[in-house]
Amino acid sequence: MVALGAVGYAAIQLAKEAGATVITTASSTEKAQIAKAAGADHVILYKETTITKKVLELTDGAGVPLILEMSLSDNMETDFEIIENGGRIITIGSPNDNTPPLLWRQLNQKNAALLGLLLFTVPKEAYIAAGQQISKLFHEQKLQTHNHQVFTLEDAVMAHQAVEAKEINGRAILIHK
Repeated sequence: MVALGAVGYAAIQLAKEAGATVITTASSTEKAQIAKAAGADHVILYKETTITKKVLELTDGAGVPLILEMSLSDNMETDFEIIENGGRIITIGSPNDNTPPLLWRQLNQKNAALLGLLLFTVPKEAYIAAGQQISKLFHEQKLQTHNHQVFTLEDAVMAHQAVEAKEINGRAILIHK
């Protein structure tokens, strides 16, 4: 499951490059189209469809082997419902509650692994290797950047307001003119 921001967009492409079947979620048809453009095989509109039901349908009841989670506190219960036995959940963040209680029983029942990932604490060698691999994929044109909107420094307040209002499907980039 990948929320569709810039990280999710890149994750879809990297997963496809690795040969994965990608199931992702989106809040709207517009965002679903962005996910499809990134390479997602299946996009679940979570405001219209029950994620658990759809994922189990798509996986013949087995669940998924790996979840890249952008909002653990919001989705942990669903994650444990859709992870396959022995699967892994890699959590990038939990913006609404960065100290959610861990549902140990559900984790143990699935024999699952939960891995937290924080970019700033990744070992230097892994960080460099990942950067080199990503640069190579960009050079080979196997990765594309996510949508963005450019603002001048004078419009920084407007850029922040657009990001906070979720009016941009991507990144706000500030430039000096």
